[in-house]
Amino acid sequence: KYRPKEIGAWIKTGRAVEPTIKSAATFSEQWWQWYLELQPTGRAQEDGSLQRVVLDKAEWSELYKGMINGMYSLLASLAWW
Repeated sequence: KYRPKEIGAWIKTGRAVEPTIKSAATFSEQWWQWYLELQPTGRAQEDGSLQRVVLDKAEWSELYKGMINGMYSLLASLAWW
């Protein structure tokens, strides 16, 4: 839902070329929204930060969606800005 469009374009090109980030500020904001959306329910705190300790029963399946396009894309995109 919140995945930055640059990441989607990168996936569509077979991850061949690092995408052009037109606005680092916009990309950063979208990236963080996407990252927070992938976190287990209840991990986000009211101030927007994340709890460091996660319950054993936390549901991490959102990070597994898309298999290689999920976690790998998340980590690879950290180097783009």
